[in-house]
This record gives sequence, structure tokens and C-alpha cells, in this order.
Amino acid sequence: MNKPGQSEMKVSFALSDIEIEEVIHFTKKIKFPSDFNHPHWAALVEPYKKPIYFRFYEKSILNGFAIVYIRMSYCIMHFGPMVFDQEKLIEYLRQIALHLKGEKFGLFAVQLYPNDMILFKSKYFKYPEFKKRISFNRIGWSTIQIPLVGKTHEDVFKQFSKGHKSAIKKTYREGLEVKFEITKNELKKLSEIYNDMHHRKGLVLPLPDALSAFNKIIDLNLGVFAGVFLKNEIIGAVLFVSEGNTFVYRFGATDFKYHKLPVLHLVIYEMIKYAINLKYEYFDLGGYDPIAERGGYSDGINVFKKGFGGDIVKISEPFSIRLNFMKALFVNAVMRLKRLFPDSIMKVIYSMGR
Repeated sequence: MNKPGQSEMKVSFALSDIEIEEVIHFTKKIKFPSDFNHPHWAALVEPYKKPIYFRFYEKSILNGFAIVYIRMSYCIMHFGPMVFDQEKLIEYLRQIALHLKGEKFGLFAVQLYPNDMILFKSKYFKYPEFKKRISFNRIGWSTIQIPLVGKTHEDVFKQFSKGHKSAIKKTYREGLEVKFEITKNELKKLSEIYNDMHHRKGLVLPLPDALSAFNKIIDLNLGVFAGVFLKNEIIGAVLFVSEGNTFVYRFGATDFKYHKLPVLHLVIYEMIKYAINLKYEYFDLGGYDPIAERGGYSDGINVFKKGFGGDIVKISEPFSIRLNFMKALFVNAVMRLKRLFPDSIMKVIYSMGR
């Protein structure tokens, strides 16, 4: 039982509609919200893991929230816990780790924003629960962000690579157009394009049920779809979401039949115009792989994104907590083996584990 004035932590595997509204209202007041800690996004950003919801109250007022995603003995938390008072971050992290340890999990991975990591590193050693259990990882998540303040879309276009400028001009000559309203039938077609794109590349589907996910995103107004059309037929699309003052790329897909057309070049440029009109401060291209193998698949994505200009920004600092030493060793061994498997095998493993 919590003492008077002590933080109260509530843990659950699901939230009621009232609790979801409370959390959403809370996240709107956070400077750097993340979809990884949004109840409606939980099944979309980590579909192969189960979410656990942590709510923290100070004097009966919600003051912190996090979603931890679990799979077997492994747990991961992205950009959390979200807090009003940054000084509470370490205490809430400690409570989450103690709860997971009590539930017999093995390894707890955490991604923090760089500023939060500075605070954590300055104080974590004061907590016995963290001593000799933490490993700091050198490589976190990075992305490419385009500053938009005081800029027109023409200003941003000037920073594009020569190839990207030519590609966008080509789309106008080919008669491609971008629409921000997509019908249910077009959404179904887009889900088929999305699934086919991943199957052709032998990749694990980030969204196992793309059509259901797309409908949920539209019904709950979780993001902005922009479709690319040729002669009134949808041939590709992207989804962007709002994260505070930043407009963030979530995913995109192009019909293989039109893979020679620069579909995504055009729609991303139109999204930049959209973001500028809505006064966003940053346009985020949704990730950059700093350790991509030269000439590999991820490197090709990096090159594509860098063609839009912008700055490479580190957005997370990772570390892990060994909750149970033997289970943590097992999880780390499995994760190392996973890197050796081709994506085609991982597709089978993931489908079996759902």
C-alpha cells in the first residue's frame, strides 16, 4: 500500500475507454510524445509483443505513463516513461524495473531521449536496483530531420539532391497526383500493395493485418495518409503522424507495377508542403540506420532519405537492465542468433509466435 504523498503505480494489460482518454489527455501536455506510448498505437508499433501499461499518480493526478512491450522473457520500453516532472523519471523507471523483475522477466531494454539519458546517467548509480545490472549500448536510434521554421517549400526543395529534384519533376510529367482523402476501397488496395511490397523483399510484415491497421488509423484520426494516383488508380501512399512540433514519417508503400516511377519522392515532397502549412517545426523522415552495410538494403533507404536534405539527428540512447541474469543471458543469445537468420526464416518464427 502506498504511503501518503508517495507515487502510486497502476499496472494493467488493458485500459478502459475512460483510462485511455485520461492517458491521451496527459500525452497532449508532454513536450516530446511518442506513438510508442500511445494506447491506440500499441498494437501497431509492436504487433508481435504484448503491451503492459504503467500509470503513475501523484496526489491522484496522472503524472507519468509508459508502455512496456513483452515477448517471452524480453521487455522493451521506447521513449518512456513520459513524465511531467523529469526528476521523477528515474524513480518511475525503478518501479517499472522492480515490477518486471518480480514478474520473472529476464532482460529489460530501454530507449531514452538523449536529454533523459543525461539525467539518468547522472543519478542511476544511487539506486541499488540498477547497480551491476545495467549495460549501456553505444548505438541508439537516429533519424533525418528537416527544419521548417521560416522556410517555404521552395526553400526546402532547393536542398534536395539533383536526383530527387529531377525525380519529382518527372512525376508531374507522368501525370501523378497526390490526394489526402482515400476511400475504403483505395485503402484496401493500399493494404495489398503494402503486403506485396514486404513479401517481395522477404521482410517480416510490420503490420500483420495492414487493412485493419489502416482503418483503425483513419477511424481514430491517428495520422495523415497521402495517396499517389495515376489515372485515378492508387499506386502508393505514405502515412505521417504528429509528435508535438514534428511531423513524422511512419511508413510508405509503392505498387511494384510502378516501381520505376518515383512515387515516394513526390508524396514526401507534398507532405513537406502540408507540414509547412500546418506550422510544424520539423519534418522527420522516420529513421536513419547509422550502421547500415554499404550497398545493402538499409543503406539504400538511407541514401533515399538523405536526398531530401536535412540533418542526421540521434533521437535515442539505449541501455538494458538484467532483471534475471540467467534469463538475460538466454535473451541476449537468442538476439545474437536472430541477426544470423535471413528475414525469410524470421517471418516464419514471428508468425508462429503470434
